[in-house]
Amino acid sequence: MKQCGKCGVKKEASAFYKNKKTKDGLHYWCKQCLLKRVKELYLLKHQEKLEYHSDYRSKNRNKIESHRKIWASTDVGKASRKESNEKYARSEKGITKHKEAQERYCAKKKEE
Repeated sequence: MKQCGKCGVKKEASAFYKNKKTKDGLHYWCKQCLLKRVKELYLLKHQEKLEYHSDYRSKNRNKIESHRKIWASTDVGKASRKESNEKYARSEKGITKHKEAQERYCAKKKEE
């Protein structure tokens, strides 16, 4: 039995992660408390990253667009674009859009 340093509840050794740096070889916090903290930090950092990237994109719109155009003109960029188009064409949404376009084309031809 070991007491969690975060919640203070005594738990079995299996409720703690291993940690070679401690005397007993177990982490200070129980798995539940540690996972809760990891999720909190992830959400905090994730929101910060989203804000940073959004600001960067708005401030460097021209730079990003020029890099995108350069990359798209390379062989790798062209292959990637082709692969994306083929993947979309095989998806349900792509098939539906294609059928709708065909129907519009056929209707237009019948009117003529």
